[in-house]
Amino acid sequence: MKTSLWPPRTRDGSRLVHAYTDLLDWRLVAGSHSLSADEAAYLLSTDSHAVVETLCEKFDAVTVSGAVGRDALMWLDREGANVPLIPSFQDGSSVTFLVQPGTARHLQGLDAVTVVSGPDGRVALPPTPGVRWDTPPWHARTPARIELADAQGLRPGLERALHLHGRS
Repeated sequence: MKTSLWPPRTRDGSRLVHAYTDLLDWRLVAGSHSLSADEAAYLLSTDSHAVVETLCEKFDAVTVSGAVGRDALMWLDREGANVPLIPSFQDGSSVTFLVQPGTARHLQGLDAVTVVSGPDGRVALPPTPGVRWDTPPWHARTPARIELADAQGLRPGLERALHLHGRS
């Protein structure tokens, strides 16, 4: 793996894309083209506006508004050991949580929650401009992936945050 310095930082495109492909086994795409980690790293180094995405094959993506997402993140942080660690990223106007594939369908009934999953679903990844990790999908001290939680672990925090914002 080309991620000798651990953990990769949001602005380090080469290390990030190698972590995505080598550690997490995520497929990368730009537009309609599949990319290797080296191709994605080159694209990011030559185009400061490049958007690198992954297909939602290894996870379900649960997206909410930025305000709701930040409140849900605070709830998850306060609950600590009582809830699983849930990887998430922000893109300025929204927060996206990554959960076990096939489990987010239980959240689709919540108001203002968007679920994307399967090979037809895509999400933009850091270091795409404006996208940054809140909780990356790997451990901070060692290059090991975080086991994704069932979406039910996210539900109480989302429900509380949606209620605070009048969206329940």
